[in-house]
Amino acid sequence: NYWQHWDKNWYQARMLSFITRMIAIIRSLDQGHLVTSGEVMTPPYYDYMTAWHWPDAEFAEIDDFDNLNDVNPYTLYSVVDYISPHLYNPWIGAEDMSKIGVIISEVKSRSAKPFAIGELGYIPADQIGPIQQDAQNGYFTAIVSASQNYYLSGFLAWDALPTFDLVPGTYKNEAIYLPSNPDQAYPQLTLFGP
Repeated sequence: NYWQHWDKNWYQARMLSFITRMIAIIRSLDQGHLVTSGEVMTPPYYDYMTAWHWPDAEFAEIDDFDNLNDVNPYTLYSVVDYISPHLYNPWIGAEDMSKIGVIISEVKSRSAKPFAIGELGYIPADQIGPIQQDAQNGYFTAIVSASQNYYLSGFLAWDALPTFDLVPGTYKNEAIYLPSNPDQAYPQLTLFGP
């Protein structure tokens, strides 16, 4: 995540250059699939809201490190087919669940491209206790609600509870376990739409 450097520096330009070159290679080999590369959404608090990467580094203009855009600054948003920002819980307490809608709204308002939350997670299922389980349920419920309210294309949940009913009887998000590694929970992509 190149926004984790508070100040813009050489790192962001090199990462965007690398991602741009990799996307070009992927597209040269496979024109039949959409390509994305996500960054972690910026927490919706004052200091962050004034940072260069607010609300999501995918929209930040970055210097053209190796002349991939005629030496003009460009964004990760400009090279992907859809945006897939990541949303994790370290900045979200029980009192902050409403901020999930705020940050999703801020990102969605800047994008004409499809938007799927590329990764989200709370606490690994094997580390969660009864008190945290209520918080995790609130976290996933807030994300599902905001995702539906803002017409997102879907999300990829990491460390979901074993079964999380999105819309009773319609969608389920489950941690899946592969026979090759039965102790490791893997995420499942949940897509919205017809």
